[in-house]
Amino acid sequence: PNPVTDELFIATEMTSTVKIYSMLGELVMSCQPETAGNSLVAIEVSKLSSGIFWIEYSVGNSKIRTKIIKSPGN
Repeated sequence: PNPVTDELFIATEMTSTVKIYSMLGELVMSCQPETAGNSLVAIEVSKLSSGIFWIEYSVGNSKIRTKIIKSPGN
Protein backbone atom coordinates (compact mmCIF):
# COMPACT_ATOMS: atom_id res chain seq x y z
CA PRO A 1 0.00 0.00 0.00
CA ASN A 2 0.99 3.60 -0.51
CA PRO A 3 1.98 5.35 1.80
CA VAL A 4 4.69 3.01 3.02
CA THR A 5 6.44 2.93 6.42
CA ASP A 6 8.93 0.03 6.60
CA GLU A 7 8.71 -2.19 3.51
CA LEU A 8 7.73 -1.46 -0.05
CA PHE A 9 6.30 -4.38 -2.03
CA ILE A 10 6.48 -4.62 -5.81
CA ALA A 11 4.36 -7.27 -7.51
CA THR A 12 6.53 -8.36 -10.44
CA GLU A 13 9.03 -11.00 -11.46
CA MET A 14 12.16 -8.96 -11.95
CA THR A 15 15.81 -8.90 -11.18
CA SER A 16 16.67 -5.34 -12.10
CA THR A 17 18.12 -2.75 -9.77
CA VAL A 18 15.54 -0.71 -7.89
CA LYS A 19 16.44 2.97 -7.51
CA ILE A 20 14.72 5.47 -5.24
CA TYR A 21 15.10 9.18 -5.92
CA SER A 22 14.15 12.26 -3.92
CA MET A 23 11.76 14.74 -5.52
CA LEU A 24 14.88 16.79 -6.36
CA GLY A 25 16.17 13.90 -8.49
CA GLU A 26 18.91 12.81 -6.07
CA LEU A 27 19.50 9.07 -5.83
CA VAL A 28 18.83 8.20 -2.16
CA MET A 29 18.76 4.39 -2.36
CA SER A 30 19.66 1.62 -4.77
CA CYS A 31 19.28 -2.12 -4.27
CA GLN A 32 19.19 -5.41 -6.15
CA PRO A 33 16.25 -7.32 -4.67
CA GLU A 34 16.22 -11.10 -4.50
CA THR A 35 13.27 -12.50 -6.39
CA ALA A 36 13.99 -16.24 -6.66
CA GLY A 37 10.99 -16.60 -8.94
CA ASN A 38 8.62 -14.91 -6.51
CA SER A 39 6.10 -12.43 -7.88
CA LEU A 40 6.32 -10.15 -4.80
CA VAL A 41 9.52 -8.26 -4.04
CA ALA A 42 10.04 -6.53 -0.66
CA ILE A 43 12.30 -3.48 -0.35
CA GLU A 44 13.33 -2.18 3.07
CA VAL A 45 12.68 1.59 3.20
CA SER A 46 12.47 2.20 6.96
CA LYS A 47 15.71 4.25 6.95
CA LEU A 48 14.37 6.76 4.44
CA SER A 49 13.10 10.03 5.85
CA SER A 50 9.42 10.85 5.52
CA GLY A 51 8.44 12.40 2.22
CA ILE A 52 7.65 11.77 -1.43
CA PHE A 53 10.03 9.75 -3.58
CA TRP A 54 10.28 8.32 -7.10
CA ILE A 55 10.92 4.59 -7.45
CA GLU A 56 12.38 3.28 -10.70
CA TYR A 57 13.00 -0.26 -11.94
CA SER A 58 12.96 -2.22 -15.19
CA VAL A 59 10.74 -5.07 -16.28
CA GLY A 60 12.00 -6.59 -19.51
CA ASN A 61 12.67 -3.67 -21.85
CA SER A 62 10.27 -1.33 -20.01
CA LYS A 63 11.31 1.14 -17.34
CA ILE A 64 8.75 1.66 -14.56
CA ARG A 65 8.76 4.92 -12.61
CA THR A 66 6.18 5.73 -9.96
CA LYS A 67 5.78 7.98 -6.94
CA ILE A 68 5.72 6.66 -3.36
CA ILE A 69 4.96 8.37 -0.07
CA LYS A 70 7.15 7.43 2.91
CA SER A 71 5.33 7.88 6.24
CA PRO A 72 7.09 8.02 9.62
CA GLY A 73 7.31 4.70 11.44
CA ASN A 74 5.44 3.95 14.64
